[in-house]
Amino acid sequence: MKRKTDPVQFVWVQNDTGNYSERLKESLEAKKRVISLLMEMALTEQQEKPVHLLG
Repeated sequence: MKRKTDPVQFVWVQNDTGNYSERLKESLEAKKRVISLLMEMALTEQQEKPVHLLG
């Protein structure tokens, strides 16, 4: 028994290399700010509530 498959279509997308590097840089900066904020929040929470290790 043959399996019927749908035809595959490809779409050509023109690369915009000049804008890509700028967007990549902005994305990395945003990620750094988020990580920094999360680390600051974790540090603040750790200082407010001492962590008790089980063991």
